[in-house]
Order: sequence, then structure tokens, then C-alpha cells
Amino acid sequence: MKVSEAVCSNRYVTKERITCMKLVDVSILKAYWVGQMKSACASKFGGPNPSCSNIRRLANALDRMGGSILRNRERYK
Repeated sequence: MKVSEAVCSNRYVTKERITCMKLVDVSILKAYWVGQMKSACASKFGGPNPSCSNIRRLANALDRMGGSILRNRERYK
């Protein structure tokens, strides 16, 4: 069983449960990449780290995905 399935109650109607699972999955991914960003963006030499900017873009994309999921949920209520 996935974490998102365990977190989201079976009492939700199908659309709400799917939305809940998507948000949980996006949140888990975002937490992972924010953790990676902390180590990748803490350059000991003070120079720019290419992986840092890629991770920031990915974290921002995950933010937008979560927002999009919520907007779509509100639209179809």
C-alpha cells in the first residue's frame, strides 16, 4: 500500500480520494527534493552549483502541480 493510499480515507468519494492521494504524493516528492536542495545548494566553495538550480526548478514545478491539483478540485466541486 502506498503512503498516499494509507493517508487518504476511504470515506472520501472517489474524486476527493484521488485528489488527496495526488496531493500527498506531490508533497512527499517536494519534501525529498527540498532535502536534496539543502545539501546541493550549500556550496563549500561559494560558486554556483548547476544541480542546485535544477533542483529549485523541480521544487517550483512541484509547487505548481500541487496548486493545479487544488484549482482543478475547486473547479469541479
